[in-house]
Amino acid sequence: MAKGISQEVPPESFPADQRDFLTRRFVDVGTALGQVNNFTPRKQMPYKAQIGHMYYFNDPTGQGYDPVITQEGIWVFKSTGYIFVG
Repeated sequence: MAKGISQEVPPESFPADQRDFLTRRFVDVGTALGQVNNFTPRKQMPYKAQIGHMYYFNDPTGQGYDPVITQEGIWVFKSTGYIFVG
C-alpha cells in the first residue's frame, strides 16, 4: 500500500444518507479525474506560460511556435523552458 495511506477499516454499515453522499462524491471525483488528461491542442505558444503547466502542441511546423517545440505531443514548462514528456 502507498506510503501515507491509512490502514483504517471502514465500518460495516452506515446510514443511507451518508452512503448516498459518498457515492455522489466518488462520482464527482471520478468525473474530475477523467477530465484531467484532456488537453486542447495548441497551435501557438501560450501568452504567458507558467512553470508546471502542461500543454499539448500539434503540428509544430506552423507559425508562432517556439523553436524548442520540435514534435507533436505534451510539453511541460519548467523554469529552464519546455521539455517534451510524450
